[in-house]
Amino acid sequence: MKPKSVLVLNEGFSDNLGDQAINESIHYLLNKNGVTDIKFQDYTKNLNRAIDISTSLETTSDNSSLFVKLLRLLPVKLRWLLRNLVRIIRTSRKKYDQVIIGGGQLVLSNDTFSIAMFTWVFFLRLFGTKHIYICGVGLGTKFSYLDRFLFKYSLKNITKVYLRDKKSQLTLMNVFKVKSEPIYDVAFIHNKLDSKPISSTENKFLLGVITYDVYKKYAIGIPLSKEAFFETWITLLSESNILLKDVKLFYTTKEDRLASIEFKNYIKQKYNIDLQIIETYKLELLISEIKSSDVVISARMHALILGFTYERNIVVYPISDKLIEFKGMIESGVALSDMQKVIEEQFSQLLLAS
Repeated sequence: MKPKSVLVLNEGFSDNLGDQAINESIHYLLNKNGVTDIKFQDYTKNLNRAIDISTSLETTSDNSSLFVKLLRLLPVKLRWLLRNLVRIIRTSRKKYDQVIIGGGQLVLSNDTFSIAMFTWVFFLRLFGTKHIYICGVGLGTKFSYLDRFLFKYSLKNITKVYLRDKKSQLTLMNVFKVKSEPIYDVAFIHNKLDSKPISSTENKFLLGVITYDVYKKYAIGIPLSKEAFFETWITLLSESNILLKDVKLFYTTKEDRLASIEFKNYIKQKYNIDLQIIETYKLELLISEIKSSDVVISARMHALILGFTYERNIVVYPISDKLIEFKGMIESGVALSDMQKVIEEQFSQLLLAS
């Protein structure tokens, strides 16, 4: 018997359009399986709607109260807990047949993900919710002692874990001694939300440049200079038989928009080519641009997933292990229909498990 009430927890209100696509895909799968009583809370942010990237681009003066300024002096995990505890307790008191955490790379050693999972799982279990699932999630590779401790407690109290890639499955077993089931990233289902026909515009190539800071975070070996990093994108285009003058810049995060502006200025100054930036600050705008393009070039996983899902050619900038694995998977010739079949079957089994 499928659950009547489901709580979804993920980064669906973030300013990353990939996270928003994941959230829409999860809701689609729930509706497809007859679940209509769906509650949603953002995994880490105390918000009531998705962030509009266009409204978060401008800097504002700091008029914060004294309390907020004092709060910033606390350790970041404690600060997050104080800002979100009431919301989590209030949500956890309600009764759910199931809770689904995911997708996205949520098992990651950063400022908030470990304390968020620990707090959600602790209070959900405390107030009687027994069936908590992780779905379509990826793992990082290195964990601090505190993050490892918090994730270890959480994972031991999860009913079942479904992970989006083999490396994450190996990490989960090696680091946390927890078994998992495979499922593709749920965003591969996103085209089923859209009934509009897919078109194509000749010689339209979307280029999604990422920030230099993100590159440095994942770079193998000694990072290149920023100028050399910019040149690697030009090299990638050349290797893909795409002319620099033919690309149009797009973005899926606030930071990447700023990177696009910087790249545009660099190209104008060095090559005297004036590249256009397409303002893809909402998910529907991004999908529309992807559907009318020939090729999507990016180092953002979900820009590439959406490009593949909407039947565009994709070019991967292989900045990280997960992108290298993704590139290999796509090049293996796996069919989208087969991936979607796995997603739908695994998701249906998840719902039937409680």
